[in-house]
Amino acid sequence: MEHTLRAELTPRSDMRVPLQRWLVPVLATAVYPFLLNSYSAIAHAGSDSAVFLQQLALYSTASALMLAAFAVPCLALASLIGLEKNEGPAMRLLRRLLHVAATTPPLYVLAMQLAAAVGVRAYANALWWSAWILVAVLTWRYLRTTHSAGHLRTDSIIDRWIPALRVVHGIAALTLLLVFLAAHLVNHLAALWSVEAHQSLMKLLRVWYRATWVEPVVLGLCGAMIATGFVLVGFHTRTTGDGYRTVQTAMGAYLVAFMLAHTNAVFWGRSVHIDTDWLFASGGPSGLLLSTSYFLIPYYPLAVIAVFTHIGLGIRIVLLGHRIQPAIAARAAYAVSTLGAVVTIVIAMALFGMHIAR
Repeated sequence: MEHTLRAELTPRSDMRVPLQRWLVPVLATAVYPFLLNSYSAIAHAGSDSAVFLQQLALYSTASALMLAAFAVPCLALASLIGLEKNEGPAMRLLRRLLHVAATTPPLYVLAMQLAAAVGVRAYANALWWSAWILVAVLTWRYLRTTHSAGHLRTDSIIDRWIPALRVVHGIAALTLLLVFLAAHLVNHLAALWSVEAHQSLMKLLRVWYRATWVEPVVLGLCGAMIATGFVLVGFHTRTTGDGYRTVQTAMGAYLVAFMLAHTNAVFWGRSVHIDTDWLFASGGPSGLLLSTSYFLIPYYPLAVIAVFTHIGLGIRIVLLGHRIQPAIAARAAYAVSTLGAVVTIVIAMALFGMHIAR
């Protein structure tokens, strides 16, 4: 026993993290704005072309670039799942870094909002690229001087509150789902029929969730989820977990960044007297594909997937806590995620300008 304990506390220099395991996702995050901007330029060139084969080639290239942008957070998630399971400081850093990279779409929107707020919007992409290159260099230097050794964890005061925070987080999520989110998603689904259908339903729903006493409750629930989500992600990235837990915390991190960016955008729109309706979200009547809001193309669909996946994995944990068989609990999570994929496709089609009734 004593020998084993010494081994756990002794740094092991042979525990090196493969460079590609973390550097590739970080560099992919750095070039994320380039992928989006290149997509927009090539897609517009395709729409202006009168030659069919040239148009086909340009649209194919633009599609490939957008798929690469979608792949950036997925690459970070895949790397997260593949990280070695130990609790050393190096692994803790990489888990947190890759969680941040998994939030790239909303994090980029937040970065642009911040750049606009301080008057450097024109330099936002250069600042983003420079910041992530600096992160890559500092991470590389840290990993070269820090061993990924196992160590004994000691419970902190926050750790003792984790079970209670999980309950608060779950109650806030369930309440938000019932009070606002379910209706909000149904409203977006209506846009596949027509923008007018969405607008009509939106006006009806706003009577409820923009009511004097309801809207503060919704914002309070969002604040509670963001605050508890930060703490829970911090806790779970300090320790090791299985693939289910890793996906859940990554989806949670994405939603934290999304709620911050989305709430900020909505209140900015209201402050300048812009109706934050479907046209505000989709970049105009023609949809996101050729609008100036093309950077929202990965941002929205991945948020819907994150919502359903996070909920599904939360249900799995609840079922396991009630001693439901793991296979059944996992199937419940997969069922919710599959429903989320269907909802995502429908909403994405509407966002891209596809409507059944014209």
